[in-house]
Amino acid sequence: MTKPISLTVLDNGPLKIAGDDLHVRYCGETVAADKTEVYVCRCGESQTPPFCDGSHGKTGFVAEPGAGDVKDVHVWEGKTLRT
Repeated sequence: MTKPISLTVLDNGPLKIAGDDLHVRYCGETVAADKTEVYVCRCGESQTPPFCDGSHGKTGFVAEPGAGDVKDVHVWEGKTLRT
């Protein structure tokens, strides 16, 4: 059975995307395939976009207040997650 895709907002850090056999696309190109967990930059300072390289810790990135608060939970099921 395939593990569903999940998205976790880490406090003052990246987005964690997990699931079986992830295929991540950035600017229309596949940049990661056959992975089960990736961390996507939210601070905009990563030297390896779209992935986190820890720059948020060096730059003091702080998410907007309430950015990680869950007000409503929406669940999308399927093999892909698109923004």
